[in-house]
Amino acid sequence: MAAFAKEEPGLGESQHKAGIVQTDFERLQSQDTCGKEQPIEHTTQAQQDGPGTADHYYPEGGFRWCVLAGTFVVGFWCLGLSLSWGVFLQYFLHTKTFTTDNTNSHEEELAWAGSIGSACIFAGAPIAAVASHRLGIRPILVFGVLASSLGLITASFANRVWHLYLTMGILSGFGGSTLYFTSLMILSQYFHRRRGIVAGIAASGAGVGASALAPLTRYMLAALGFPWTARILGGCLTVCLSLAVCCLRPYRGSNSSTAMSSSSSTIRNADAVESEETPPPPPPPQSRTIPGPSPSPITSGGLDFRLLRRPSFALILVATNLATLVYLVPLFLISNYITTIVGGTAAQGAAVVSICSAVAILARVLFGTIADCLGVLNIAATCCLLSGVSALCLWGGHVAPATMPVTTAFMVCYGIFAGSAIVLLPVAATKAVGPDKLASAVGFVFFSHTIGYLLGTPIAQAVIRAQGGGYAGASVFVGVGNIVCSAVLVLARACVNRNLWAAL
Repeated sequence: MAAFAKEEPGLGESQHKAGIVQTDFERLQSQDTCGKEQPIEHTTQAQQDGPGTADHYYPEGGFRWCVLAGTFVVGFWCLGLSLSWGVFLQYFLHTKTFTTDNTNSHEEELAWAGSIGSACIFAGAPIAAVASHRLGIRPILVFGVLASSLGLITASFANRVWHLYLTMGILSGFGGSTLYFTSLMILSQYFHRRRGIVAGIAASGAGVGASALAPLTRYMLAALGFPWTARILGGCLTVCLSLAVCCLRPYRGSNSSTAMSSSSSTIRNADAVESEETPPPPPPPQSRTIPGPSPSPITSGGLDFRLLRRPSFALILVATNLATLVYLVPLFLISNYITTIVGGTAAQGAAVVSICSAVAILARVLFGTIADCLGVLNIAATCCLLSGVSALCLWGGHVAPATMPVTTAFMVCYGIFAGSAIVLLPVAATKAVGPDKLASAVGFVFFSHTIGYLLGTPIAQAVIRAQGGGYAGASVFVGVGNIVCSAVLVLARACVNRNLWAAL
């Protein structure tokens, strides 16, 4: 974080150029008794990422696994509970929980609550970045715990749909956003060589959470009703997220700073011997920052809007909006589809959501590995195409029959392909920009999730209601949206490299 990169006066003129100091220190430390230099094995960002990046020492050990566990728990509860909204929606529609003048609230009005919550998780990412930079990490994490838990607890007293918008939507959504994205920023300070597998483990928290919380929430709703279910979940959030926050400690570079301070002393002693003959060169301007954690890529600067002028990046943003517009529709509506169209039970609906989330965890690891070999853009476009085809053929009852085996097969396919595509899109955006624009590109992509998550499910619910409760229109909406997204990604790939066999 930018707040942790500070000046330390009194280190002497030998620290006028941190890069030179570190290089000389490594040379002195790596020489054996015969004067031969041996390789150095610690990890710095400059060594791994090449010139032009800030020198940052990555511990690659120690407390890092606690930080990873904390990030996993945050994803488990904040994102996993958001993905389980379909279970709440089916319960509200079946029990007619919210009524106005003895008439049921419109189904699309209920769908807005889950969409607002999912959208706020991503809309709050820039706010969390700026607030953590100005106020510090700890106050933001505490606010996230309180907002997430209070959102559920206050929702237990709701008697109108718009109460859910404010509680489970806005309050819990922004609370989860501050927790999730701040935890990712902290985690990025601890890993470099293992960043791929670490990102996969952290992201799997959402899938594991949805797999576990969907059936648990369904059981609690049936046994206790919504008010006590929300209160118990709110209490669990408070306890679990508080423990997770205790593990989310920013890396302050104590080991790195100590090592570099000793290196400065070593170099000063060496310079003192030679200072009688050769005076030290004057320090360049603005070069007195000590090595340590580099600023977080999210908080170190604003969004670079010049990226929108690049056709490839603009097309990837369009594809991201299309993918997020339709991604949550089956996850949120499949429980109600099973109880009203297929003729199944609420328990079967929750089980299908869990199966979809579980296979998505494995698929993301598998397709992430394949994407490293065949190209992220190539795999993302393929996954979007296959998820669209599965929605058109297996969901809605207009092609394949609306039976439980067919519906389960659809959700398995959708979890594999759509679940993989949605996490590959931010990585695909990096293919259209250079390393110096990486943070800005990822920020744009994550923020673009907001519009799709906010509008997708209400639009599909409005189509279902216009068709008298049929899901054929929603199936076409999801299928065509994914296929068009695949086509846009192909165009973006052509803008980056027109070689069809290139791994992009």
